[in-house]
Amino acid sequence: KDLTVSLFQFRWTVCSDEYRWVRWKHAEGDQKGQFDTFLLTPSAYELADGIRAVKAGKHAYPETGVETYEPLTEYTGLLRDFAATEPTKEGILEFARLYGHLGVGVCVEDPAGEPIGLDLGEPLSLWQDEIWAMRDALRVIELLEKPGLEALGRHIIGPYFAEDGIPIVRAYDSHPELKTGQQPRKGKRFHEWLAVEGDPATEELEELLRSGDAGTAARAYLSKQVNKRTEQHTCSRTLFAPDGSRLGYHATPKNLLGALWMQLGLDIDSNRSYQQCEFCGNWFELVPRMRRRNTVYCSRSCRDAAYRERQEEARHLRAAGESFKAIAKQLGSDPETIRGWVEGRHGLDTSRTAVKKAAKKRSP
Repeated sequence: KDLTVSLFQFRWTVCSDEYRWVRWKHAEGDQKGQFDTFLLTPSAYELADGIRAVKAGKHAYPETGVETYEPLTEYTGLLRDFAATEPTKEGILEFARLYGHLGVGVCVEDPAGEPIGLDLGEPLSLWQDEIWAMRDALRVIELLEKPGLEALGRHIIGPYFAEDGIPIVRAYDSHPELKTGQQPRKGKRFHEWLAVEGDPATEELEELLRSGDAGTAARAYLSKQVNKRTEQHTCSRTLFAPDGSRLGYHATPKNLLGALWMQLGLDIDSNRSYQQCEFCGNWFELVPRMRRRNTVYCSRSCRDAAYRERQEEARHLRAAGESFKAIAKQLGSDPETIRGWVEGRHGLDTSRTAVKKAAKKRSP
């Protein structure tokens, strides 16, 4: 419950202007000297201004053209929308336009070769790795929910000795059909040691893995994936309760990436259910006693927009010469309702508009 309160208070910013890819060199790490750093700045915001701001010890984010929102309350299935994002420049840009950057910047070089800590620069490879990691984690969860462990068991290997002689108790392999070191044509291969024999850090887990089944090992893998990211991208802090009546000590995200993995951790803990909105395509949580299992829209605005869309389609079909009966069959309604739509006797207040994300996702 306390964790949920902290998520309610997590806010994030998204630039209202266009984002862009900027080719810029990495200044450190394994990618030093490589290009394709993702600089999440509005197109009207000059990169040179950002560099000067960073060198002056200021934040490089523009002072205007940004919007603040609460990702995890407004979009309860955001982690699944993230996992469904196409790991291409175009797909990532679409996600960033709706929800903002991940908040995990890199150090880049200025034209003179000096390192600059520009915290809005996010590499294509970072986005891709996180999308693929989230997809893989969700796949493991789906396998855990299926009856039997045969399919899941193919991904759990061990005990065995690694190439350097290290005794591995159990390991997880996302692509066991591939040879050692081989990567799939699309996506990324995840190979994680879950416990090493005799390692004090995994001693307790070693006993569980030896006595447990593939499900135990899969849960150990999920725990490792979630913890690795939440340790880096979340923190603990004192926060007000929503009504301001008291203070509480909570875990809270540092950035959007931390929020996504924290949301996954909470999902694993509470076994939440999700549904994909039939109008905007986004995922949303099916909250007990608040949503029915047959709920098909993530919000009232999406439901109303879908209703108006069906009305407009009915009018087009009628203008094309279709009968009320044929239209009703095609749209899953009845002839009298279709007649009312066409003649304007039934409908919603047309001043309502669909949510912003729905309009963006459905626009050509």
